[in-house]
Amino acid sequence: MNTTLGAAVEQGDTLLELSLPTAEAYHEQTKLALQQTDADYGGAKKQFQADVDVAKEVGEDRAAIVAMVIHL
Repeated sequence: MNTTLGAAVEQGDTLLELSLPTAEAYHEQTKLALQQTDADYGGAKKQFQADVDVAKEVGEDRAAIVAMVIHL
């Protein structure tokens, strides 16, 4: 703070300077956390995509079988 309570000031005097190192550091931390989350998601997607594809095929096969049984 560049002045105190009750001090005389003139137009154009700087009364207060704000510094946001905490906010900037938090922003950097959240950006890094987001990058790590994206990387983790990509890895999990690669790891489990084959299982998801098989489950979809099984579901489609099951639906086809049920449709055939209903039409009998």
